[in-house]
Amino acid sequence: MQKLAKQGYVLHGLDACAYGSPHKKPTGWLAKHPAFAQLHRLCPGGHQHDPLEGKVWSDKKQKMVWKTSLAQEYSPNLCKAVAQCFKQA
Repeated sequence: MQKLAKQGYVLHGLDACAYGSPHKKPTGWLAKHPAFAQLHRLCPGGHQHDPLEGKVWSDKKQKMVWKTSLAQEYSPNLCKAVAQCFKQA
């Protein structure tokens, strides 16, 4: 990380719930271009977080899965925000 920081890369922190996820799931996005700074968005509060514990039924997979496996996918809002950063970069 220190070597990348010397090369101009910055770690932009975000909480997935700020982009529509039911989980807080702190996440980091490492990027060099300043457009990615707009991804920095932390939990705005005022809502409950679904804990990433245990298993739930997945209609998509038609079986019980760990909640953490469902939380691996980025929300559509976060995907759009990342795409916008790439467009600007």
